[in-house]
Amino acid sequence: MQQIDVAPMDLLCQRLKANFPEITACSATTGNEFFWVTIAEETKDAPFMKAFDQFVKSYIEAYGNRETGYGFRIGRSNQLVNIISYNQGLGYLVDAKLGGRMQSLFVVDVQGATGNFTVFDDDFNTVGYMWMREADAQGAEGDMEGEPPHPDFTDGSLWTASNDMLRAVLYQIVTQVAEQIKDSGGACDE
Repeated sequence: MQQIDVAPMDLLCQRLKANFPEITACSATTGNEFFWVTIAEETKDAPFMKAFDQFVKSYIEAYGNRETGYGFRIGRSNQLVNIISYNQGLGYLVDAKLGGRMQSLFVVDVQGATGNFTVFDDDFNTVGYMWMREADAQGAEGDMEGEPPHPDFTDGSLWTASNDMLRAVLYQIVTQVAEQIKDSGGACDE
């Protein structure tokens, strides 16, 4: 009988399902770079995402390749919950005072290339959403007619937010994202 070597990343879906009863299905692309994870309808998003992130982050640090970007699409049967990535430089970490305490907020375009950003707090709760104001009102243009403009973080007045808590720190967020883009020449990893 021939022995078959199985790489630890080949076993990640099995490990996730064994550690998280909320996961009803998990699959991966060839090469184990992108994973689709389906969770039960009754799963509470924030606590699950926090535990999931801690587990996956430590698993990738132990068994993954630092040069490989890993992506995870977490959802329910018909609802996207989150897209989270590791080693890909997607999203921005910014510091702001929310609810009376300083927090590291994660700002990410969850849908991917829409220009609409979701802001998560330290505990993976959704703080709210931010997007650029109407392009034609500001004179910004997309590449093609009907296409949203590329996000412009150089001017906080171009942005709006979904709620008062986020609006109160929106300028801080936009300013810090702009600094990260300027310093790194691209997106900043979590």
